[in-house]
Amino acid sequence: FLVLLFLVQIIPLWHAHRTMFLASFSIVVGQALFPVWYFQGIQKMQFLLILNTISRLLYLVAILLIVQVPEQYYLVNLINGSSWILVSLISVFVVVIRLNVNLKDISMSSTFEFLQSNTAIFLANSLNNLYRNGSIILAGFLLSQTHLGFYSVIDKLIQFARTFFTIFFRG
Repeated sequence: FLVLLFLVQIIPLWHAHRTMFLASFSIVVGQALFPVWYFQGIQKMQFLLILNTISRLLYLVAILLIVQVPEQYYLVNLINGSSWILVSLISVFVVVIRLNVNLKDISMSSTFEFLQSNTAIFLANSLNNLYRNGSIILAGFLLSQTHLGFYSVIDKLIQFARTFFTIFFRG
């Protein structure tokens, strides 16, 4: 968040949209809290489906009810992040209460040990994300808003197709 706050202050193109940039960070918070790893680990993928569906429905309903004019565009990502945060808190509740997980067993030292032993996975995922998302940031500096919009749509369509075919051919 501090890096984003710093970038919003030093990049002149981002000043006019600083509220949107900062509100968008709520998505990071929501997804960071969401214990996807746990549901995958215990092979309870139906929880992921249910919680993800609830998040998307909350997001859709809130967008339709709250965002009334184009000037409220900054609320879209705030609502998205808020729905993720709410569902993440529900999922933590499910993990802690319903599945009898003790949060006292989680410590910072075990977290650092895990990060240290899985540095290669972290770097591989980080570099992939930098590659995927760095191009859109770079394009934001170089393209007009119209061209950036077209680029973003095409990029998302290609990403969707890649995901679909990856799942299809691995399944």
